[in-house]
Amino acid sequence: MPRRSVSILVLPLLLFVPCSLAGGAEKEAEPLLGFTAESAAGQRELEASLDSMVSTANLRSWMERLAARPHHVGSPWGKANAEYMAELFRSWGYETRIEEFQVLFPT
Repeated sequence: MPRRSVSILVLPLLLFVPCSLAGGAEKEAEPLLGFTAESAAGQRELEASLDSMVSTANLRSWMERLAARPHHVGSPWGKANAEYMAELFRSWGYETRIEEFQVLFPT
């Protein structure tokens, strides 16, 4: 089996989907797993602040761009997607790099 060079960008937030704000009062009453009652209020404020920054138009345009062509392991479009996402993260102030791994990929 041939070895292929693979560009991989780890994107833990790539498929971030904001929570619905409907029923917010009901969610406030629910306990927040992993937080004390005092710290849960601060965590909820932080999450609400982050949710308010999410633009559905941005999510749509990013998904359309990333899914426009087949992007299997080692493909030119896969590399283009990695470079696109790396540039987005850089524009947001993150230190970003694309790492390359040699993997077996049967074609």
